[in-house]
Amino acid sequence: MDRNMDATTWISTAEYHLFKGNRLVCINTAKNNTITYDGPITEHPTYKNLPTELTHGIDATTWITHTDYRLFKGNRLVRINTTNNRVDFDDLVSEYSTYKNLPPDWTEAPDPLVDLLHQAAQLEHCLLNSYLYAAASLKTLPEEFAVLPDGRENRRRAIQFERVRAWKQAILEVAHEEMIHLHYVQCLIRGLGATPYFGLPPRDPGSGNWVIGDWTAHLGSQPPAPTGTEVPVDRLTPANVRRFVLYESTDAMQDEDPFGSALTDLFSRLHDFELDFLLESLLVDVTDEGEHADLKEKLASLHTSLTPAEAKARAEPPLGAVDVGVSSAEVSFQSIADLYNEQIQPLYQQAFDQGRVADNLELVGEFSDQNYAAEGFLPTPPVHRDKNFDRQAKDDFGQPLYDVKHLNEIIAEIVEEGEGLAGFADGAEAFLAKVAELGGAKAYLTAVNNDAHSPDPTPDWLDQGQRLRMSHLYRFAITMIDLDHEIQLAATAGTEFDPARAPLPTGGHPEIAALADTLPAQFNAAYLALVTWLSRMYELRTWQSDRRNRMGIEMLASWPLMSLAIRPFLELAGFLPVDPRHLFNVTLDALPTDPPEVRELFELYTHSQDRSQDINDRMDVCALKTLSAVGAWAAAQQAATARVTGISPEALRAISLRLGSLANLGEFEKQFPYRAHGGYTDRPPDPAFLLANPDGDGRQYEEDGNQPELFTNTFVLRVRFAGRELIQLSTDPDPPTDEAGCSGTHMLHAADGDGHWLDRSVIWQPDLDHDTNVFGREPKQELPPLGVHVQQLDLFVTGDGPASSGYVPISEMSSSGAVQTQGVQQLAQITGLSHVDELRADSLRVSLLPQHGQKPYLNGDNHLIWQDGEPIDPFVLALCKDDGTVIWQREIHNDGKTLRQMSPLQRLQSLRGPCGFDSYRNVPDWALSSGERALLDDPRFPASYLEARAGVLTTALKESLKASTWDRSSVDAAISYAERLRLVASPRSTTFHWLPVILHYGHTVSGEMRTPGRRDVPAETSTGLQLAVVGAGRKNQNGRWFTTYTQGIMDTDALSALVFGELYIPLQVTRGGTPVAFTRRWTFPAGLADAVTSYAARFDVPFWAHYDVTGTKRTRVLSDGTTLVETLTSSNATSYTYKSSGVRDISNYVGTFSVESTDSEVTLTWDTTFTFNSQPSSVHMFSINATSAEAMTDSLGRHFSPR
Repeated sequence: MDRNMDATTWISTAEYHLFKGNRLVCINTAKNNTITYDGPITEHPTYKNLPTELTHGIDATTWITHTDYRLFKGNRLVRINTTNNRVDFDDLVSEYSTYKNLPPDWTEAPDPLVDLLHQAAQLEHCLLNSYLYAAASLKTLPEEFAVLPDGRENRRRAIQFERVRAWKQAILEVAHEEMIHLHYVQCLIRGLGATPYFGLPPRDPGSGNWVIGDWTAHLGSQPPAPTGTEVPVDRLTPANVRRFVLYESTDAMQDEDPFGSALTDLFSRLHDFELDFLLESLLVDVTDEGEHADLKEKLASLHTSLTPAEAKARAEPPLGAVDVGVSSAEVSFQSIADLYNEQIQPLYQQAFDQGRVADNLELVGEFSDQNYAAEGFLPTPPVHRDKNFDRQAKDDFGQPLYDVKHLNEIIAEIVEEGEGLAGFADGAEAFLAKVAELGGAKAYLTAVNNDAHSPDPTPDWLDQGQRLRMSHLYRFAITMIDLDHEIQLAATAGTEFDPARAPLPTGGHPEIAALADTLPAQFNAAYLALVTWLSRMYELRTWQSDRRNRMGIEMLASWPLMSLAIRPFLELAGFLPVDPRHLFNVTLDALPTDPPEVRELFELYTHSQDRSQDINDRMDVCALKTLSAVGAWAAAQQAATARVTGISPEALRAISLRLGSLANLGEFEKQFPYRAHGGYTDRPPDPAFLLANPDGDGRQYEEDGNQPELFTNTFVLRVRFAGRELIQLSTDPDPPTDEAGCSGTHMLHAADGDGHWLDRSVIWQPDLDHDTNVFGREPKQELPPLGVHVQQLDLFVTGDGPASSGYVPISEMSSSGAVQTQGVQQLAQITGLSHVDELRADSLRVSLLPQHGQKPYLNGDNHLIWQDGEPIDPFVLALCKDDGTVIWQREIHNDGKTLRQMSPLQRLQSLRGPCGFDSYRNVPDWALSSGERALLDDPRFPASYLEARAGVLTTALKESLKASTWDRSSVDAAISYAERLRLVASPRSTTFHWLPVILHYGHTVSGEMRTPGRRDVPAETSTGLQLAVVGAGRKNQNGRWFTTYTQGIMDTDALSALVFGELYIPLQVTRGGTPVAFTRRWTFPAGLADAVTSYAARFDVPFWAHYDVTGTKRTRVLSDGTTLVETLTSSNATSYTYKSSGVRDISNYVGTFSVESTDSEVTLTWDTTFTFNSQPSSVHMFSINATSAEAMTDSLGRHFSPR
């Protein structure tokens, strides 16, 4: 048989079976040659028991009847009539009637380069999934490390918690880069004109591991396994992390055996460097050499020597109890580099030479339309190494393929991200030698920090060192040594260490059992929707015919869906007795039976290779219905598991959080048409969407800050508030379900205490919040005080016309870094109000209240609900006494709906999102204490701010390291201070760049209002007015409140942010007929008494407005037609008194201008008193006085200002 033959058939009476590689296609000849099966051989019941070597890698078979042979080679079919051995057909397979329904990728001639790229896609895809599952299996809360298996207290829990988090972060970052590699492979496939490919290798029927049969390799002298390389889906164990090391190893390392003594010693020395580097990173600001050495020695002792408990004999030898071996039958490929460098690269260069590579510049839509969405496919780049690498990676990703040179750069990036620069072992030895030459880890850290702040390219030696350290192989090797070290320390204490979660028991808990039983199928359904949409992004057909839907997919199918579905699902599986072999399975039997769109999606995805627009549209509908169904399943499971008792509350809470996140997958069905029609959180969709939208213009819940007649004929209370809020939020790119922080910026630490987790809350009054989950970080007296307090209470009045609100531009920004925003930045403000009086009150606060048990939180969900700078919901604003007693409260208008329950258009039109980013330099003085202002005025801010915090934490760390005994509590304190110190001494970019940024909001508040305390104003006014809050509804005059608030200067160590703002509340007069007063004072330097008197204390020469003056009488006609008649009643050298009339329902008006002087200053005072008989008249008179006072201020300023 011709060994190059790659497809043949077998026939029964009515059925053909065609094999190609590990794929089987069945044709029913009795039903118009319909395709009845197209999938892996192992999934067909006839072949499920075949040995592995017969179910993958098939490259030649035959078919025969009594008189008919059919031979296939490439896309050619030859039919031989055996009665005379005559060839009676020799043509393309697709021209033969039996095979007319075969998909094009079957009947086309095989392309060896495409086949290799399919293998590469399978490899990157299965490694990605394997790494994700291992990361998701890890424990994430301090409570999970608190007690040893034998019940003893684990004094090492803080160290283990921080180390395991570091492992999880490293593995997730590697998985992210594998996703980028898969993206590059799809770019290479697309460049050849081939269809996208997101297949996975076949699975071994026994182990469930993926098998990559074409790659062979060996461990040292061991022979390669005949079946190929196996990649399991498994928890993080010593054996599994060794598999990861081997997957990323070079040829030379495999030849030597990466777990032999020489390379193990190398890995150990690299691990020693990393611990040294970590300690130097947190002590970078400790300049006293003796103190530095002392702190480093004590911390190193804790990390390397402290056992989880006192030493205790155990029967087994410590390391022998740990399975550290990896069978050669499990891992059998030579290296990833071989596939790319020796096989793909030469053939692809040949394809360029032959002119077979198409232009691929507009593969990802946002690169041709930068304004569409900031977070299209894969919004976060590869892990930072240095400036040189970042520049090249950005270029590779932004322009995936255009010439041979760029092809080589892409392949080099894939290889180097995996194993570092060529020759890992030699490179690692050179790296350690360079570190020694520099003087150790401290000097290397200094070089890294200096390079980050230098405009020059990264030096070659540092570039190579950082690429080595951030390579997948290096990071897995460090994790492997770290894990072994923890196991050995545990063994010394007579116990065991397992970083992965143990599944919860299902006995007696039918709800947990049901969740475990149904989870795999639901996960696979969500996974099917994901890979379907990913494949849609790389389709060959021009973007123009399907542009809208594919842009919507690009925005939703990458980061939002991966972070809100895949990661929470896998973390949820870690709590349950779920067989991981059943995950990542998109065969028909592995999917749920309901809704029917799930199976329809499977059929369309697997059997529709040449997709029409109708098929694409239907696939999108089915994907959305599938996600909504998964969300409904999660909601039902969340309700069921809420009834479970007798299981760790931390575990139940974690399960509920993840099910709650998955329950929101129905949001994709809301978002998809909205995004496809151009809508986002900062812009409306196109008119076609609006015409078909059942919500109309979406303004049902608007709190529009543009109000031309916000307040009319009324008094207004302005409440200025400022302070620091607590933000218990896991930040991007972590999903909102991450309770401890991992790949983001905010981090939980062991010393935060049991029962604490990042719950996304925004808490304005932490000291008054009686919830147990409120962080209180130490040293409290050295951190910015928390709580939002009233700074000023002022009374205003409207003028001749209504007061209006709106937005004014303050700058234009284009940022995609730590802060993501585009376009004009705005500030909300009110015009048309005049100041009447500064009120006096006991200490008051402004708070955001919880609603229905839900604390306020930032609603973003990794850009699914909202982009960076999210609205707060629930939003119930309250004026409170200092003890938290509510005086007045009002929520936004929502008819009982949460922001999440609204449609995307309704959210947009609610106008509750931020209106603009701004600089910390524009924080008003009234919002800051003198100490805070000094911190911000430091010319080195924000670096100076972080250095000051590092000093505080260093002092606290020194005290914690004086512990007389090391128990769990004392180690928690020391390690938590150390980790917090590291995060500010060697900060992430977000830690640094969030500090100088503030974010403005501004909108009305017009929902339900409550006044449980009292309706009258809780403050004293010198006017004598009796005022109360207006109780009108939002559709009535003066029926809305208005607020501006600003968040920023984010302190990621204290988990707090500055918040300041103004709240405007319309007031009404509750009683008239009694005298009221209006007073205004101006002060001048001493020595100006005569000048002020001659300018401002003369009745016959009013200085602020035009009057007609006749003797002791002066008159003035106001803009509304009112004529003021003022008559002089008395005067002396420094003052005069007059009475006034002309304003309706105002009587007994008396005014006085007087000048007083002391040795230090001169004071001009305008005092007025009058009586009013109605609300309108009181407003009118105070408005006249207030606007006159403004004119007086302007005139005095102009006259006495330097010229």
